[in-house]
Amino acid sequence: MWLLLACLLGSPLTSLPTLSAELTPAAILKHLGSQGRDAGTEAQVAAYGQHFNIIDLDRDGRLSREEYVDKGRYLNPQSRAGIFRASDSDANGFISRDEYVVNRRITDEAKAIMAEIDVDRDGQVSRGEFLFLSGISDKSVANAIFEQLDANGDGSTFTPEYLRVWGAWARAVPTIKRGTPGR
Repeated sequence: MWLLLACLLGSPLTSLPTLSAELTPAAILKHLGSQGRDAGTEAQVAAYGQHFNIIDLDRDGRLSREEYVDKGRYLNPQSRAGIFRASDSDANGFISRDEYVVNRRITDEAKAIMAEIDVDRDGQVSRGEFLFLSGISDKSVANAIFEQLDANGDGSTFTPEYLRVWGAWARAVPTIKRGTPGR
């Protein structure tokens, strides 16, 4: 409910409850096979930096709300505003190159992992898909994680819904140690 309220109000998600002592954000991401802030190949990271340079219209090394939200061409203004809030991790009203790259590393990896689970390709991951295709062998752990990703509790999760939670988890962990116990 706390997450649904934050989504409805459009406020940034600043903290997440820990599911248990064992299911910290780092453990959850490890279960999902996520590399968090370290995700992506060198080529992908370089491409993110090049894209930042293209959308940094005034070439000052940071993206203003005007550059990213108002003048952006990706998705729609509401979506761009949400991405802007998520990316601006220091809440200074600008997205630095590093903040942009970290956000892209986190979100592109999350979308790729969730796309693998979405076998019917309907753009949503159902509880059933997640429990049986996430690669997490302990179904009670998988269910507990899914309940956090399914912020509105409707039995499925879609990109903006799970990215808010996933992004908060990934930003709470400096780096993810390699290895995938659940996958």
